[in-house]
Amino acid sequence: MDILKLFLFSIALVMGSWTIGLFINMAILRQPFYERFSHMNFIRSEAVNKAIGVGLVRWGAMKTFFRFFNPNIRLSNSAGVDRLTEIRKQMTHSEIGHLIAFLVVVFYAIFMAVNGKLLFAGLLMLSNIFLNLHPSLLQQQNKRRIDRVLERYS
Repeated sequence: MDILKLFLFSIALVMGSWTIGLFINMAILRQPFYERFSHMNFIRSEAVNKAIGVGLVRWGAMKTFFRFFNPNIRLSNSAGVDRLTEIRKQMTHSEIGHLIAFLVVVFYAIFMAVNGKLLFAGLLMLSNIFLNLHPSLLQQQNKRRIDRVLERYS
């Protein structure tokens, strides 16, 4: 299989992992530990986020077909505290779903690497970083921005 086909297949698998992340996320949503996930921050620095390409993912989420995937996270200029709180909750849900999907793909990529499919495992991880990890980091960045606005209201 040539590299382009492997790369496209890895993108398809990572996009398919979103469904797994969604279902597992829905299963744990009402668990007592779920609220602790609301304040995760892997990278607090805006400069580091920019350096690793989270801004590129933000552009893609706003300017491509990805913008249609989660319409509950739309922000208007007249959004009040209740709407911002609801959007933050939806962002947490999306963030955790992407993190679950990221972990699922990581385990699969490790499995593929152990079985000698190193090129495919590498392409899978590359796709996974941009389609699962970076969107999760983007949600964390956006939640920090919402937290600053909510802090001014209170």
